[in-house]
Amino acid sequence: MDNSGAGYSEPHRHRHRQRFRGLVSLLELKNGQKGVVTLLQGNKKVIHRLSELGIVPNTVVEVINSIPFGGPVEVLVRGSRLAIGRDVAKGILLRVEEDGK
Repeated sequence: MDNSGAGYSEPHRHRHRQRFRGLVSLLELKNGQKGVVTLLQGNKKVIHRLSELGIVPNTVVEVINSIPFGGPVEVLVRGSRLAIGRDVAKGILLRVEEDGK
């Protein structure tokens, strides 16, 4: 089954910035910054769990608090606060929203 147009991707060895220009990892957003989910990378189990939590392409995600030193990233998604581990968060690629959008 090919999901290439659905905003999902199996893991690969390419660097995110090279392959997906203009997109940033959830880990790169600062506290208070918002982005629109554009692509999810990871294994099927991770992608399925993210979709159960409402993190799917075209969803707005706001970083509430990025815990330093390997801690989780706390986000606001569809009115719910979620804590996402850093390994999973690096596979959530977003288009950063400008202020006022």
